[in-house]
Amino acid sequence: MTGQAFRLLREIKIPERGSVARSYVHDRTGLEVLSLTNGDVNRCFGIAFRTETPDDTGIGHVLEHVVLCGSRRYPSTAPFAELLKGSLQTHLNAATLPDMTVFKAASRNLRDFYNLFDVYLDAVLHPLLRETTFRQEGWHIEPSEEDGRPAGFGGVVYNEMKGAYGHPDARLDRALRAALFPDTFYRFDHDGDPVAIPSLTPEAMRAFHALHYQPSNALVFLSGDLDVEEALAFLDERLAGFKRGPKLEPPPLQPQFNGPRQLYRTFPAVADVSAGHITRGWVLPPPIDLPEALEQDFLAELLVGSDAGLLRRAVNQSGLGGHVTGSGLSRQTPQPVLSIKMGGLNAKLAVGRFDEIVDGTFTEIVRHGLDPDLANAALHRLEFRLRENDGGRMPSGLALMHELLAFWRAGRDPLDFLAFEKPLATLGELVKDTASIRDRIRRLLADNPHHATVILEPDAEQAAREAATEQARLAALLPFYKPPAKEKPAASTVPVLGIDEIGRKEERIPCEIVRESNPRILLFPLQTNGICHFQLGLPLHRLPPSLLPLAPLFGRMMLENGAFAARRNRLLGRTSVETRALATSDGPQAWLFLRLAGMQENLPEILALVVDLLAAPLPDDRERFMTLLADEIARHSAGLIQRGHDYADLAVSSALNEAGALAEILQGISQLQFLRRLKNRVEAEWDGIRDDLQDLHGRLVRRNSVICSVTAAPAVAEASAAVAVEALGSLPEETGFGVAMVPKLRAPMGIAVNASVNFVAQGVRVPKDDRAGAFAAVVRHVTGSWLWNRVRMEGGAYGTLARFDPLAGPLRFLSYRDPHLSRTLDVFGSVFEFLRGPISETEIRQGIISAIAEWDRPKLPRESSLEAMLSMLSGDSLEKRQARRDSLLSATRNDFLRLADLIEAQPKRVAVLGSEEALQAALAERPGLFTLTAV
Repeated sequence: MTGQAFRLLREIKIPERGSVARSYVHDRTGLEVLSLTNGDVNRCFGIAFRTETPDDTGIGHVLEHVVLCGSRRYPSTAPFAELLKGSLQTHLNAATLPDMTVFKAASRNLRDFYNLFDVYLDAVLHPLLRETTFRQEGWHIEPSEEDGRPAGFGGVVYNEMKGAYGHPDARLDRALRAALFPDTFYRFDHDGDPVAIPSLTPEAMRAFHALHYQPSNALVFLSGDLDVEEALAFLDERLAGFKRGPKLEPPPLQPQFNGPRQLYRTFPAVADVSAGHITRGWVLPPPIDLPEALEQDFLAELLVGSDAGLLRRAVNQSGLGGHVTGSGLSRQTPQPVLSIKMGGLNAKLAVGRFDEIVDGTFTEIVRHGLDPDLANAALHRLEFRLRENDGGRMPSGLALMHELLAFWRAGRDPLDFLAFEKPLATLGELVKDTASIRDRIRRLLADNPHHATVILEPDAEQAAREAATEQARLAALLPFYKPPAKEKPAASTVPVLGIDEIGRKEERIPCEIVRESNPRILLFPLQTNGICHFQLGLPLHRLPPSLLPLAPLFGRMMLENGAFAARRNRLLGRTSVETRALATSDGPQAWLFLRLAGMQENLPEILALVVDLLAAPLPDDRERFMTLLADEIARHSAGLIQRGHDYADLAVSSALNEAGALAEILQGISQLQFLRRLKNRVEAEWDGIRDDLQDLHGRLVRRNSVICSVTAAPAVAEASAAVAVEALGSLPEETGFGVAMVPKLRAPMGIAVNASVNFVAQGVRVPKDDRAGAFAAVVRHVTGSWLWNRVRMEGGAYGTLARFDPLAGPLRFLSYRDPHLSRTLDVFGSVFEFLRGPISETEIRQGIISAIAEWDRPKLPRESSLEAMLSMLSGDSLEKRQARRDSLLSATRNDFLRLADLIEAQPKRVAVLGSEEALQAALAERPGLFTLTAV
């Protein structure tokens, strides 16, 4: 059948990716297929449609949501939610890009993979596109309520974008793209501007689907341990009834500017936010092949890819008072954009000096060349990134798909952009000739007239103006708005796996204890594609309370010691400083982890660098400290809007147990408050702060208290461990241990942030119970049913979830970009009543499957080894994890009732991030709900 339906176009082996790549075309429809056959059991698929954004209404974004809410074969209103509840999916998502819409999923279970494939294909090719779903997912008008609350706009996408526009980055990125591509559709916001979203109609959305969601306009991506013939036959059956239709041409290119442009924009400010932002972006030529694409990647790495980047370093050291934020190369447009962003400064006054520094850096490079060591270090980091192929929580197969889609959308053959070994070697030869690099910097950047600078300044009155505009728009639409008639929900027909299809055995991560103590060294022999990972844990729980919140900054000061910059840049492809808090039988623990990774052949040098970093005194460098401090403040400040639910989770967890309180001090609102106070002290109290840093060094860097791990390929694992033992044996020994700190639990918090939506959390501490494993199924059922229906579908929040820690007991209910506050708390507070309602055996099975999917989610080697190390520190043995798994697989109705009783009996704790207006309104309605806190 495949030979008749699909025609093989090309087949090539890609040894560096361990794959055989094939491209096909479906003769009847013109659908293109790219498959990567390899040994990865985490099988992935994606389907991407070329979509051109016609305006700012977010039409593609709304459609992306609506197609997943009912289709011809799966007519229920939430098949996507049904998949989340009853699938072993390891990834399930969709994304709207400026010129593409992508639907993607993955599973390690073969039948589950085809279930996901089937539901997604039916959703995108045969969606019902109901008006009720359009109003729910896109926008609607919420009527005024009896308590006098006025009517307002709602909708999942509308609320999502209201939240996104609450952070300056969204406005800055959109303004830069509009400035660089003013004559193309890239000037529009593909996600949707909240001002324009209420202009979108269901009819326009349906027409957009008819034009773009055609097989002839799509690419299907397959990756993993798959029988490609079987997958193509399956796909051919789903294409029945379609014929070859129109195919969108590659998107238009923006004609080159005659000279640079500048754009001035503002964003709504709050009382304590007065800093602005600057960004400059350069439009580069579309790469015709992988060598040219890698050259562009290399230049981005050399200039802005790390703190060692020539342009990033120059701006950071400029004395402008701000900090460099997200910068790099973007291929979300056919003409790539290299950009550098700076925040935390008076942008209007600083832009002239900013331009001087940027232009001066290029002039210096072009005239005098560059350090070959810096060029080689940038090349090393690029190679590391290619080999690691890190997609975060996204499977590596789908991460690679996203890289390839940019070239496919531009009209290139994706297969030409897979094999990187030879082009990388060619680039290595080019890098040796620094004159060639200087010439490329001159042509692509220094002498490139196609660039723009965007200045974004705070405006204290803008929020009021935008609110007035929204009310005027609402008043104009209200007389003509008719809410759609409610439809009877269709029964779910989404396939669900059986319990017998789930692995009953807890997966063991291979680990060898190389050394029990002084220091404790763990070895993880895992396939790493030529990369080694080193992780060093320093115990924080015996620190005095005054020193604890300084620990994350101390870690960065030590790891990013400027005296070792050249070696660090040459040897390491990834570094990070992270904290973890654990609940153990001996009390709460907190750890600071220094995480490093580089190429396997450099492990001895990497470990020697680690020892030198640990042994060296911290530099007396106030300027460097201020740079890192500003960077940490900026990272946390951005997270308040981008990851507000995580901060709410930390805040509510700090009221539930001591480990949560430690985590909040190190990672949450308390950490941001500490950092802002610290910034005000640096000028007058630097000597004291420096002494505190040195005190931390003396207390933490001791070989009999640290733990470390080495993760490397099995063939070299033992040799790697021997190197680690020899290198780390020289660390000094601790002579006395402090008393473990037990932090006080926090009171409920209401945290005022610059946002037009809320992040709501409620938590309870579930007592220790032998059925804690089974409770995981109950929690997943609550998330996929009660919370999904009441908070997202009816309440209009962009997201909602529940998190449960079976070791420590905290159970938290969270909402994300939520237009409501009190209403959501009422939903959270009714969970125990919901659990006492009727439940089917299918729903119990779905909860079990969903929990197993989360537990068994594949992880990168560095994450697997860290998780195993944390399990060891917390005393969570393989036997205990297996007991929880057995409990989960045997979950019954009684476990649902048991957890309902426990939830009802425990006191509830609350934390909310939202505008001060929303928080004050909640307090007026419910006095004493929380203590109002400013950040």
